[in-house]
Amino acid sequence: MKICAFFLALIGALAARTQSSTSTPTFVVASIRELQPSQSQSIKEADIQYKGGNLYMRGTTLSYALEWAYDIRRFQIDGPQWIFWRSANDQPRFDIIAKADPATTKQQARLMLQALLTERFDLKMRYEDRGTNGFELHDDSHGLKVERIEPNEEPSVVSFDRQIGEGGKGKYKNMSVEEFIEDLSLTLHSPVIDKTSLGKQLFNGSFAFEYQRGIDNPVDAYIAALDKDMGLSLSKAKVTIHVLVLDHVLRNPINN
Repeated sequence: MKICAFFLALIGALAARTQSSTSTPTFVVASIRELQPSQSQSIKEADIQYKGGNLYMRGTTLSYALEWAYDIRRFQIDGPQWIFWRSANDQPRFDIIAKADPATTKQQARLMLQALLTERFDLKMRYEDRGTNGFELHDDSHGLKVERIEPNEEPSVVSFDRQIGEGGKGKYKNMSVEEFIEDLSLTLHSPVIDKTSLGKQLFNGSFAFEYQRGIDNPVDAYIAALDKDMGLSLSKAKVTIHVLVLDHVLRNPINN
């Protein structure tokens, strides 16, 4: 909240309000509970929901909670292995439930979760730029095959339907290239850098792909479908990303 001093007589009160406004926002109430191993084993994916000031994270790993809090991806976190999901599904899982004012925005809730995790897990963190393997997204040599659309108030939509065989169909509506790249990064588990001609242009597009299990690489089939159906070409490249490095983290969170 920005505070402007219009009258000298209000300097004292405004100074107090300014100090309050710059403090880190916090939840009204918050709870972090570690699940028992038997409970964790039954959870395939964490469930995260935020609405009307209420944040629910069911069965989340600490890394997934950090991803939501800092709006980053798995490959942007460097910390002890126990904070990440493992194929053995034996990593710690947590239920995080927090409540704030109903008018709290998602971005404000992210800041609140940052403060909560820092306090309860005694986090000591820093950012570091690192080079890593990733992708660059280009226009296909034959041109884009997406529908460019005018700016509008409709929300962006991503849908994916699995086919009976192997593969699926995907649709993008009212997408910006930033949102599209975020979806690609999640799918590919790798950073993606925009090199297209889309700029700030919104677009619609769709694709379909198939592959044979045990013979074809599904990621390669997915990339080929984006090129064929949408004219968007992905190439492997060395990229620089911003990494959140955890220098210290408690294995067991401080009591609620």
